[in-house]
Amino acid sequence: DKYLYFGQRLLERGFADWFRVMFKLIEERPFIVEPIHQELFDTFEKIYKQEYTRVNINLPPRSAKTTLSKYFLVYGLTKNPKCNFLTRI
Repeated sequence: DKYLYFGQRLLERGFADWFRVMFKLIEERPFIVEPIHQELFDTFEKIYKQEYTRVNINLPPRSAKTTLSKYFLVYGLTKNPKCNFLTRI
């Protein structure tokens, strides 16, 4: 199935690419990537790879930290349904 193949390839590309496509599909508008977002994408990728085990993200309001966090939970569970998260959003 071409959609399954697309989804698998998208997950393999990493959180940043997966997020941007899913955001566009769900929110029906593109996500505007600012310089701070690339650092957040890298941080979330390191969390998934267990390079970081504890992270506290302190950013000003409207910097997309909650949106990225919610999508990251879905990303992690999609890639590995057995993964566990402790979060406070």
